[in-house]
Amino acid sequence: MYGSSRFAKGAAFGIRFADTGPGIPAVDRQSVFRRFYRAEESWNKPGNGLGLSLTYAIAAMHMSVDILDVPLGCTVQSIRRTADRERPA
Repeated sequence: MYGSSRFAKGAAFGIRFADTGPGIPAVDRQSVFRRFYRAEESWNKPGNGLGLSLTYAIAAMHMSVDILDVPLGCTVQSIRRTADRERPA
């Protein structure tokens, strides 16, 4: 990972994580959140396919999770709209 940032815009807030790796092809972007999934390009690299699935499981309980289309590497963004927050009783 080369960077992360937090942001707030209007009625939303979130976090972005970015790296300069090979990126995730568009056809694999939803699959990478499944346990043990490894894109064909990563079969010869170390790993077991659990990193993004665990991160997604935790983040998705609290906010939306998306992989953004960027020219280099991969950027994962999580957003939560303040109107979606639970209100105390």
